[in-house]
Amino acid sequence: DNIDQKQSNIDREFKLKQTELGIDQAIATAEAKGNIFDRETGLRKEYSGIKKKFDPVLSSYKKVKSSIQLGTALGDVTAIYAYMKTLDPPSTVREGEAATVENARGIPDGLRNMYNKVVAGTKLGDDQRKTFTETADVLYKAELEGYIGNINRFKTASDNMDLSSENIFGNIFFDNIKDARSANHQPGTLVYINGEPVTI
Repeated sequence: DNIDQKQSNIDREFKLKQTELGIDQAIATAEAKGNIFDRETGLRKEYSGIKKKFDPVLSSYKKVKSSIQLGTALGDVTAIYAYMKTLDPPSTVREGEAATVENARGIPDGLRNMYNKVVAGTKLGDDQRKTFTETADVLYKAELEGYIGNINRFKTASDNMDLSSENIFGNIFFDNIKDARSANHQPGTLVYINGEPVTI
């Protein structure tokens, strides 16, 4: 399991570096353009791609937290499946079917074996649920920190170029929680209150 965790960390760091390089390229390209519209369009396109990758992570994490609290075999299946999809979005395994090396290539062996056991009807013990939840918390925190770091890089670049944050990110920056809640965002949306990330 330690080997699996180390490999997951290495994969995550590699993906983060790739994303950072993409952001740096997008910023450099935007800076080379004199037209404000073109600058904002270029940064918005790159940001949208990053947000598109993070949204399923947030959705899966919320599903993990709500499902594991049910304390049922079905809840265990849903929680572990959601966690697996966070680790390996392209996997073709379907919820409730056995995970194999072929349909879940990016899933660590230990997690795949745990999933197959609960699919076969074995419930997780309380200690297993606690450990699993803590692991999901650690993964989500790492993904969230990376995402926030990317947002901050974009925000700094857009401010330096005197661009409109709303035109790039949408309406996600607020001075107070009241304004954020009155913006009619979907529940669970990540916004920023005075520069600090908050889920509303």
